[in-house]
Amino acid sequence: MTYKGITYSFERIAEKPIAYVQASTNSSKYTVADVEALTRQQTGCRAKLDAGVLGALSGFGPDADLSIVNYRGKPFRWSLALSC
Repeated sequence: MTYKGITYSFERIAEKPIAYVQASTNSSKYTVADVEALTRQQTGCRAKLDAGVLGALSGFGPDADLSIVNYRGKPFRWSLALSC
């Protein structure tokens, strides 16, 4: 799926209220708000990013740039809790 010009892979777990989102590249900035909005668009549910330890950092909020987070050189796969 594409959201604001960035392509993402999206997966919803049917057995649990969870979705996973991963940008195809980290070359463009995307935010917590973007990931939550695209998940809401795909599911119709309220989505909350599970930021883990990042959530405890000062300044980490809806406008935080997620493109700086990598896993083995690839964009991180974000987990979102769904509330439907």
